[in-house]
Amino acid sequence: MIARLIGGFKTHLVGMVIIGLLCGLAALLQQQLQQQAERAAIAEKANADRFAVITHMQGQALQQARSLTELAKTTGDIRSAIGQRDHTIRRLERENDHYKNWAATALPAAAQRLRQRPALTGAAAYQQFLSTAEPLPATRQPADPQRRPDPRPGERRSSLGDLRRQSRLDHPLPAARPPATAAATAGALR
Repeated sequence: MIARLIGGFKTHLVGMVIIGLLCGLAALLQQQLQQQAERAAIAEKANADRFAVITHMQGQALQQARSLTELAKTTGDIRSAIGQRDHTIRRLERENDHYKNWAATALPAAAQRLRQRPALTGAAAYQQFLSTAEPLPATRQPADPQRRPDPRPGERRSSLGDLRRQSRLDHPLPAARPPATAAATAGALR
């Protein structure tokens, strides 16, 4: 009987050990399952973030493509306008002998020197250039005795616009072509 009792106890003990092992294994599997679910949620969020970034970048790429197309069209329009302007200038040069002769004359030596400038790098180089440059020649015209330094009360000083209008009166442009010739020229260009 004791043997039977011990045998039953052993069987019972083995059964309890097996149940304990199964419970431990179930808990371990449950923990692993939770960890994998957490990793899956993190990966899903990362994928959603990546998808949002990809969608945003695709939108930006599409906008840049549109901008490049618009820029290419604008550049073409500008080139076309420049070509038309150059064509008009060449046509006017051919038509207007006075302008053609004026454009062919060389600038005076003093004006040519004003256009010549060395490549300067920095303030010290510019100061050195100014200190060694030849001074501009003095004008040979006497001062205008009519010119007053300050206007009288109630008078106004000449503006830049007044000076430009006076300059146009002193140096008139060549006479324009008759309207019939200009209309015929415009028709020939089309």
